[in-house]
Amino acid sequence: MNAAIETRFFVLNMSGDDSIATARAALAGVPGFVQADFDLRAGTATVKGDVDPQAVAAALTCGLPGSGEKRLKTDGGGRTGYR
Repeated sequence: MNAAIETRFFVLNMSGDDSIATARAALAGVPGFVQADFDLRAGTATVKGDVDPQAVAAALTCGLPGSGEKRLKTDGGGRTGYR
């Protein structure tokens, strides 16, 4: 079994379990998605699975308060997203 690919995104405007539940539900529709872990204090989401970062960004910017194109950005380690 291959280890799942992990991609880290910076996330903004997320607070509490409701935001996490909404984000996980949106990510469930992304092809290749396996799991997501959120650290709201650090403002990061670690997404596991062979996913298209553009699809993850689109999923995370839909339905969350204050969402928009500027939600995600790379963490500098070769991982992608937007802010």
